Amino acid sequence: AYAYAGDIKVRAALDRVRPVTLAVEATVRLWQSVEKARMLGTAVKVTGKQFPRIAKLVETCAEALRIPVPTLYVSPNIGSLNAHTFGTSEDPYIVLNAALIDHLSEPELLDVIGHECGHIQNSHVVYMTTLHFLKHAANMFLRWSVKPAVLALNGWARRAEITCDRAGVICTRH
Repeated sequence: AYAYAGDIKVRAALDRVRPVTLAVEATVRLWQSVEKARMLGTAVKVTGKQFPRIAKLVETCAEALRIPVPTLYVSPNIGSLNAHTFGTSEDPYIVLNAALIDHLSEPELLDVIGHECGHIQNSHVVYMTTLHFLKHAANMFLRWSVKPAVLALNGWARRAEITCDRAGVICTRH
């Protein structure tokens, strides 16, 4: 009910654009086989024993948004205050950069985690994974051939962020 109408409309259009569909399908296959292991190689999975405070925040957000508790990792990406959601619809996961935990208060972390859970609830995961991969990996080798998909996904991503900011607010009020 909180999803931004522009997000829903553009996502439906993306499903009908052949270059985007091809890029999404190919990226998800490659991501699952190569990139996931590389990205999570230095990350720590959040559990009740590893980062118990963060594990509780993830549970709070999942309960507020009525989604299964997603897998969350803390990455030692130094200097970056950021979080991302990656994976597939069946296997989504959130990556928090460790600097966030050191610099944000509990309500702020709840908002960030809620925002990322919003991507999961609103079926953004495959598109977010594709956009990240096309911008950071494939773009180095296939710059011109992936450009239409990157442009289309960038346009959608701005709208998706509005939806997920709303999810973050829902989690902080729960």
